[in-house]
Amino acid sequence: MTQEQIPILELVYRTWGSFGQFEKLIAILKNGEIIDPENYVNTRRGTVIVKDDVRIENRSSSRNTYIHVYVSKEKVLAVIREVKTASNHKFIVVEGSGEVRQEENVEERIVGKFKYITTIIRYVYVYDDVRVTIRENRIANKEKVSLRIEMRKNENVYELTGDTFEVKELIKSHNGKWDAKRKVWIVSELDIDSLVENLKTRGVEVVIT
Repeated sequence: MTQEQIPILELVYRTWGSFGQFEKLIAILKNGEIIDPENYVNTRRGTVIVKDDVRIENRSSSRNTYIHVYVSKEKVLAVIREVKTASNHKFIVVEGSGEVRQEENVEERIVGKFKYITTIIRYVYVYDDVRVTIRENRIANKEKVSLRIEMRKNENVYELTGDTFEVKELIKSHNGKWDAKRKVWIVSELDIDSLVENLKTRGVEVVIT
């Protein structure tokens, strides 16, 4: 078969309208690689690139994006069509073998008094031993970590340790005394119930050890 007779597949990434509408055709190759036309949006308008038997053409205008990629059909395992409409409806369709799965993972890390939460949403093409991530979205959030105070009874007083700094004025108002040497707050039996109630009202976790 001559070069001219090899069936060619056209992939496209195009945008239009005022609401972020787009259509994209992605190729999953038999060797597990991915060809995504969106990866070439930063090429200059009018540019034509030929690389490893793949032809990329940037036909974008000043308003909309038009990226065309041409690849041999013989190399392609499946084509994934991704569309977003003006009503923000999104869908992904696989043309060929395999399927696209949505996977979600949550990463958390605590820095000081804040918990940083990153939700990672991946769209993964799966067929037999082939597994390719076609898109990954990250959603970041930050929330304040609940304060935690540990309380231990010592004879006729209670000793408080933990996240006391932010509520030290509240502890003082309940006749709490700071023991700088042992780094604990001392609160009498008479005041402890009222203090614990007020701490819990503020969302502080109080643990008896």
